[in-house]
Amino acid sequence: MAHKDKHPCMDYVRAWDTSKVEDYEKFQKNANGSEHRARVPIADGSKGLEHLLSVVWEDFDKARTRLVWTPRETWSNFEQCMHGNYLEFWQNARDKYAVDQRTAPNFLKVRLNMTVLMKGPGQRDTMFYYIQNKMHKPDEVAPQEHLMRHMALMRASKKLQGSKDPPSQKEEKDWYISQYNQSWRDQYDMKHDEGISDPNQSLVTITVFMQKIFDRKRRKKTRQAQLHSKKRKHKGRSPNGSSSGSGSESSGGDDHQDSKSSSSKRDRSQNKQHRSGGKNNNKKKKVEPLNDNEPCQVHPSGRHLWGQCYSNPKNKHTNLQRAHGSNGPDNNQGRSNNPGQLNNQGPPNNQDSKHTQCNYWANERPNQRQDLLESAIEQQLADLVEPWDQDGIISACSAGPRSLCTNARGCEH
Repeated sequence: MAHKDKHPCMDYVRAWDTSKVEDYEKFQKNANGSEHRARVPIADGSKGLEHLLSVVWEDFDKARTRLVWTPRETWSNFEQCMHGNYLEFWQNARDKYAVDQRTAPNFLKVRLNMTVLMKGPGQRDTMFYYIQNKMHKPDEVAPQEHLMRHMALMRASKKLQGSKDPPSQKEEKDWYISQYNQSWRDQYDMKHDEGISDPNQSLVTITVFMQKIFDRKRRKKTRQAQLHSKKRKHKGRSPNGSSSGSGSESSGGDDHQDSKSSSSKRDRSQNKQHRSGGKNNNKKKKVEPLNDNEPCQVHPSGRHLWGQCYSNPKNKHTNLQRAHGSNGPDNNQGRSNNPGQLNNQGPPNNQDSKHTQCNYWANERPNQRQDLLESAIEQQLADLVEPWDQDGIISACSAGPRSLCTNARGCEH
């Protein structure tokens, strides 16, 4: 049982590239009045033992049969096909036979002894144990390709030296089906009552069944990959239909990642606002109070301050006094003898000081405008109040000039 501990001389993956062109040794010979040609690949040890057994030996045997070589030609021509280390192994095995012993049967023995010198004895037993117990079909390899690989290793293993006989047809089917995983074997046993004991079942029929399982799983995997790809594309798409991260592909990787991250954050923010129904937009903003020393924002076309405006609630009491004709020290400033007209005053004609003119337009001119408004309001109030006074109704009220006091007849206050 020492062959179980040895490493197999051939692996599941070939040691050479089958797509590359081989280097050949060409032969030709005239036989029966016609010229025959043949070529045999050269073996130098760089392509492994399987290449020697499955390619070089098989092509050499075909050329020997076609060109009808004599034993002497066979030994000589085979040596021409050996290069490098393989030439040394061949010469060491050949030298054990004298020239008169170099016959056709001994040629096969010398060639077999050559493999013993290279890999040691009992390599056939080691390969049979490997195929039966250790070799398994890879997940990415189709069953049809696996069958071709199994048959190639079996054919090459039979050419090695060993004491174990090749397996029978039933044993080989058992070896072959054991190379698949347990779930696939269970499906095969459920479908076939007799299993591999059925004489109608062969390596080909087993492969056909396993190929159906392989194709079904591959289609399922393809659909899952497509579905996953669609989910990723949908997840990376913004609400307006444009793809997030569709920026310039010519930029660097870091810029692309940054743009994609910022785009994703923006999309999440938009989705959140969409789900909330725009509730954040209805929040009332805090209104800052107006400054009395700033221009009036209620009358932007006017040139008065907010502290001087009639719409300012702080000026309510002052406005009432002015509306009822109360005089104060500030009421007659900038007022002419004729109400409703401004004094014919202009800005000081001082060409040397521009600041003086600025102060005039900022301070004096707004005061004249305010006096004009006050005169106009007094005239309107007088027209409204006089008819009520004739009927004996009190027109003066603390609530305003346009309202009537509740203490008097007809007051709406």
